[in-house]
Amino acid sequence: MNHIRKFFLSLSLMTCLFVLVCCLKLTDSKEIKGVAVNPETLMASYEPGAFDISTLELVVTMDDGKAMRLWVTQSMVDESDLENLLTQGTHTITITYQ
Repeated sequence: MNHIRKFFLSLSLMTCLFVLVCCLKLTDSKEIKGVAVNPETLMASYEPGAFDISTLELVVTMDDGKAMRLWVTQSMVDESDLENLLTQGTHTITITYQ
């Protein structure tokens, strides 16, 4: 019976250690150094109502120099910003990525 307890105690400790190490690796956070719209995904001008937000690609540069590319989706943009894009003019939108 004592061997079984030692076995399960050892197994529990190894599991805790494994979880802790995995959590430390997952939280090894990098900081964002910059965010830019890939200029190749932009046109010189757009007709009112013809702008499609999903054609924009963001380039996110991390502090380690690596870059991550991601496409913008409508869920990343506030509804009021999307409505503003239906009218003519220069607009500033906020893109949220989680």
